[in-house]
Amino acid sequence: MMNYNEFKMELQGNLQKDYENASIKIMKMNQMNRTFEAMTIHVLNSGAYLPSIDLEYWFKKYENLGDSGIAHVYEKIRGFLSGETVRLVKTGCTDSDIGNGGLFISLVNAEMNKDMLKDVPHKAFLDLAIICRKRVEVEGKEDCIASITITNALLAHWNITEDELFEMATENTRKNYLAETFSLCNIFGVPSFNLGERDANCVYNMEVVTNKEKYEGAVNALVFHDGLKEIADKMDSNLFILPSSRHEVICVSTEMGDAKSLFEMVESINGDSTVVSQNDILSNSVYYYDREKDEISIAEC
Repeated sequence: MMNYNEFKMELQGNLQKDYENASIKIMKMNQMNRTFEAMTIHVLNSGAYLPSIDLEYWFKKYENLGDSGIAHVYEKIRGFLSGETVRLVKTGCTDSDIGNGGLFISLVNAEMNKDMLKDVPHKAFLDLAIICRKRVEVEGKEDCIASITITNALLAHWNITEDELFEMATENTRKNYLAETFSLCNIFGVPSFNLGERDANCVYNMEVVTNKEKYEGAVNALVFHDGLKEIADKMDSNLFILPSSRHEVICVSTEMGDAKSLFEMVESINGDSTVVSQNDILSNSVYYYDREKDEISIAEC
């Protein structure tokens, strides 16, 4: 049975036969909240990149199947690269067209992404970091939302400053990712309360803040404070903000409970990959919104 290094070399050799006019490299990649070794395939005649291959993931598949499973694993990888569900990505990042509205800002966990942040322009924010990303097009899937992280290398290629990058990305975010708020009680068919009143079936209203794309929407609440004053006034209290994922947050009245119990709940949910994927985790913290000061801080447990 092959070890990990032998598996990598075998896979690279087989893929090179299938993609003769391609540059195939093995490198460390920083995915959101995770660093892993991946194989990248750059198709030279088209300039396109195929989806990166997570080598650690596929090696575990091979280990589970044994030597007889290498052919099966390879066919699965070929299907992953050429199947109907995955298309080549057009990054649009090799030209000078950087002000086309594709840039936007995003929030990531600073500690979980400390290696990635070494190579990425970012701004510290609470226990998080604000980074810039660029919307990319996925061939054959106009309704698919995909994006790449802007690195220091890409910033240098574009020959713009970090301040210029963040100015464009912030402006585009405000213009193209409009905030949206809705009540979880309404989703479950329970009337939401007004001005802090209890409801027989919904102990306290829980308001979600995201954007109309439902994509990287935590920014709207935590950075821009979209909807927070209105929600706090409706609940007639300050707010605890639960970072349910990078894509949305949940706001509850500070009368709902103490920060410690909410922290334990957030930590438990983030630890369950069936609820929140590792890539989508934002933070284990609970945030506090002061409606009089219009300020957000990390809640004290």
